[in-house]
Amino acid sequence: PPVRVLNILPPEFKSHPESFNDLEPGDNATMSCSALKPAVVQELTITWLKDGGNVDPQMITTNKSEDTEGDDKLVTAYLSVVGAKATQSGTYWCSFNFKYNNIPFPITSNTASMVVQG
Repeated sequence: PPVRVLNILPPEFKSHPESFNDLEPGDNATMSCSALKPAVVQELTITWLKDGGNVDPQMITTNKSEDTEGDDKLVTAYLSVVGAKATQSGTYWCSFNFKYNNIPFPITSNTASMVVQG
């Protein structure tokens, strides 16, 4: 039988998180990032990071959108801050780790800052 060759383009972000540089204590804010998940990808793990460490999981919601581009799905990850505190100020970014045939394809978004006054 002929050998089947799959040409997988590296996943890329469609949108990156935006900064919030002037939040007041108690404000709400939502950051988001999105990437196309190729149809051939078997597994996708999304992680939000703050200043290099993991973010409180209660701040994270993920919406796996059914928007499609061809056979690919647009996946959007959200990080929500409700009742902002000064301790939540920092640099945030998201990481999408795609897996195909147990080979990881990690991509990392641009960083965004969150500054809570106080």
